[in-house]
Amino acid sequence: MRILVDGVDVAESAHASKKILLDTMILCYAHDRLSPHHDAASLIIKASINGLIRAFVSHQNLLDFYSIMIGKRVKNP
Repeated sequence: MRILVDGVDVAESAHASKKILLDTMILCYAHDRLSPHHDAASLIIKASINGLIRAFVSHQNLLDFYSIMIGKRVKNP
């Protein structure tokens, strides 16, 4: 899988050597296929799963994501 960040392969970018904390909205956008940010957020998740970037998720981010997904505004959690 090739993921580009500003036209450069993510493994060769400055982001590859840094620890990255994933925000709750990245998780939400990656989950919501109707979001205009879905593709970009999904690439970030896939890059972290494949080890191309060192991304982390805090307990608070997971709790916030869960809260958003089971909230009344989400029609099909």
